[in-house]
Amino acid sequence: MQKVNAKLGGINMLVSPGQELRPSQLFSKATIIFGGDVSHASPGSQASSIAALVGNTNRSCTQYVARLSAQANRKEMIDDLKSMAREIMIEYFNANGGASNPESRPERVLFYRDGVSESQFQAVLSDELPCLRQAFQSLGDGSYNPTITYIVAQKRHNTRLFVSNPQDGEGRNKDVPAGTVVDTGRAVSLPFIFFWCRFPNAYLISTEAATKLPRCTLPIVGFLKENSAS
Repeated sequence: MQKVNAKLGGINMLVSPGQELRPSQLFSKATIIFGGDVSHASPGSQASSIAALVGNTNRSCTQYVARLSAQANRKEMIDDLKSMAREIMIEYFNANGGASNPESRPERVLFYRDGVSESQFQAVLSDELPCLRQAFQSLGDGSYNPTITYIVAQKRHNTRLFVSNPQDGEGRNKDVPAGTVVDTGRAVSLPFIFFWCRFPNAYLISTEAATKLPRCTLPIVGFLKENSAS
């Protein structure tokens, strides 16, 4: 029901305004959060791959719209990213006062990308990120250039996390609690990588495989430097 509600424009939950979590840091500036992925047909099929992009339209990042596009079989880079991102950005503008209102333009862009392997990072930098820039610059007089933080979510990796004290674990396997973020220690090989355990794992036999998320904030060179101004 929550999925149906969200797809119909409803709001399932809001970030608490409590002092401890300090969500105001995220929402202190107008922010749009994109999520992109490409679905492929079963091996051996010549059917088109389907690219999907979702993005929020309100300041609390709780109402979303989606765009879909068919593209070449088994191609992972999103071909139509420019027009898809532009359409969603226009939806954001219209929901927040119109494109002529400067306050309707997000100052920050968070882009979550699934399905990209480490060997494809350079292709993302050279293909998809310029499409995002072109989409934003096509709005208005061409000067619109928000800060982009691009985050790749990788679920297929060999890193496993364990609690040091079993009493802190959840479920019958005493896995790390859902929501745990690890960004320091031996598991983190580079400063821009962190691990996020998204879901409770009480009914699974294997130990939780956290999502591995390399991140970058543009403009940068590679994935190694974050823009402190963001």
